Amino acid sequence: MGNGAEWRIWVSLDHLFAKTTKIWTESAVRNHMRRFSLSLTVLALLGTLLSFATLAAPAAGQNHGGAIVPDDPRNDTPVVLDGVVWDSEQWNNMIVVVGDFEQVEDTDGTVYDQANLMAYDINTGDMITSFDPQINGSMREVEVAEDGLSIFAAGSFNTVDGLTRKRIIKLDASGEVIPEFNANISAEVNGLAVAGGKVFVGGSFLKVENQLRSKLGAVDAVTGDIDPLFDLPITDGIGKNGGYSVKALDITPDGNTLLVVHTGTNVAGVERAGAALIDISGTVATVKPWQTDLYHDWYHRCAGGYLSLRDGEISPDGSYFVIVSKGHDRPPVCDTAIRWPIDGAAGVEPDWISRHFDSVYSVGISDTAVYTGGHFRVQEAPGSPDPYPGDQLRTYNIGNVNDVADLSTDIVWRDQVGALDPATGKSFDWAPATNSAGCVCSLTTIDRGLLLGHDRTQVGVFTTGRHAFFDFGSATDTVLPALNVTAPFGGETLGLPVSLTGTASDNIGVTKVYMTLRSRNGLGWYRSDGTFGAWEKHLISLSNPGATTTTWTATPNLPDGDFRAYFWAEDPAGNRSTPKEPVQFFVSSVVDTQTPTANFSTPTANQAVAGPVAFTGVATDDQSVESVEIAIRNRTNGLWLQSDFTWATSWDSLNVPLPATGPSVAYTFSVLLPAGSYKANVIATDSAGKKTPFPRPSVNFTIN
Repeated sequence: MGNGAEWRIWVSLDHLFAKTTKIWTESAVRNHMRRFSLSLTVLALLGTLLSFATLAAPAAGQNHGGAIVPDDPRNDTPVVLDGVVWDSEQWNNMIVVVGDFEQVEDTDGTVYDQANLMAYDINTGDMITSFDPQINGSMREVEVAEDGLSIFAAGSFNTVDGLTRKRIIKLDASGEVIPEFNANISAEVNGLAVAGGKVFVGGSFLKVENQLRSKLGAVDAVTGDIDPLFDLPITDGIGKNGGYSVKALDITPDGNTLLVVHTGTNVAGVERAGAALIDISGTVATVKPWQTDLYHDWYHRCAGGYLSLRDGEISPDGSYFVIVSKGHDRPPVCDTAIRWPIDGAAGVEPDWISRHFDSVYSVGISDTAVYTGGHFRVQEAPGSPDPYPGDQLRTYNIGNVNDVADLSTDIVWRDQVGALDPATGKSFDWAPATNSAGCVCSLTTIDRGLLLGHDRTQVGVFTTGRHAFFDFGSATDTVLPALNVTAPFGGETLGLPVSLTGTASDNIGVTKVYMTLRSRNGLGWYRSDGTFGAWEKHLISLSNPGATTTTWTATPNLPDGDFRAYFWAEDPAGNRSTPKEPVQFFVSSVVDTQTPTANFSTPTANQAVAGPVAFTGVATDDQSVESVEIAIRNRTNGLWLQSDFTWATSWDSLNVPLPATGPSVAYTFSVLLPAGSYKANVIATDSAGKKTPFPRPSVNFTIN
């Protein structure tokens, strides 16, 4: 979008569309929208202590010099074997990883019982086994203290090394609890932020140090004593079952403004649904005028009818922030990433909305990219329409070939993690992919790259466990080759024979291009003998081997099915291109690219019918019409006729018996309806499973 005028026009047109078409789901939304009231033992050495003493806490986001982090994570870091990694942070020469896990495998293969927190050397990748506080519960956040001499970690635990420490601790460089800091928080902490000698905490709690602090509080960074002047309660939940909590905190680089991402409506008695900015520059913190109506007005559309924000972060320059959410593909505020300007007062409008079509759980921002992680499989392609691709009122199933085909080139495949252009919200060409089951749950940008946490075993082609590190490295490297896939585009259906093509380039010359290819129908990896089974890479043909630029072609012998291919190039020095985005495509021995059509002959538009209504018409397709459905909605009460001939608020349809299947099928179907005003849609399905696209043919009629 880019400016407020475009945003206002879009919202106005959307409301007009909803009113003129009287779509029942949007009508329900409008009703809701009414506004009601290394082992670190070497730290004994003086030099190491001095290095800690001079370290400042890392910024919220990092300057990566215009570069996107490598597609490949390191394969020499400890492997968290179970559970979930919820956060990670760089602390001097350590990477500290926290979450809900029990075992970690070191780089030498040794497995340690290490619960909920571990650390490793950033350069060697070796686990720092002496850094092993015994924590009896999940940890959700870790932040470095302002002086760099300690860290704060928070979650849902009650004891650390046998000491009572409720939901927040402060650790020294050897992993020991700093006893002077002792803050008691009544329930889980999800967010931490450190500035001005204070630790700001957000979560699901109601008390800090036995004093009322609804979901948000602050304590002294040295003692853990509650800040009596920071009392900005979050109230009036719009989260699940009316609940509410703080999901994330962040602070601007100047240390003056605190971002609070939450699922309440009010902060300190003023309306700040979903997000608030707090002025923390003075002795007494105050809620800033920044405010948006978007989350309050649109959260009803999310799955379950509640707001489910998951994370938020401020850009390195402090000019904007991004909030991510889940909610079953119900834009604008569900399953999206939204960029917000940090300046503004009442009625702030977003810079852009990036639709992900599935849950987004985490965000990390550098000067170059907005990295998002979650449970999604696609992101918006460069050049896709604003405010986002697809029909706003339609929930897309990215596992469905027809839904993918309808979105066409407006999306690119990004399995659980991707990078967005900060200016547009469209996807960059960065696609390492993970095998996450629930989510990529955390993303943290650091000077050296990007830290990732998730809930399974693989990132890219590497077995990384629940944590991965995309590392720029500390040494200068030679130029890597680059690779492009020109065909197929994501989601394309190919006929036989299959041909996959692209280009590769290098400053010296391209010597090899490799491919791996996996069946998404459960067959396994494609092998050189044409069978499927264990993983195998394939050397594919170059048009001009050794040249600085060459085209390449792969012609695997594939059956009908759903496939994903991965490609990379190598140069004479053995440098490998960062893995190209995985390209998903379909193979069909009978390629069917056309969708079926259908019409109504009777009833005619606005016809008054006495007795049973007779639906007649013709459905056609380039291959074969296999079925026809009719959906009937009562225009007075908004109810849909169900397949069992009852009425309900959910969409349903009636199957029409066909005399035969074929390229052109005439249908007849009669239904007895009570008196009233009705609208009917007809949907045909062809032999490839394609359905009549939106907007589907419709007719209005009345029953006398």
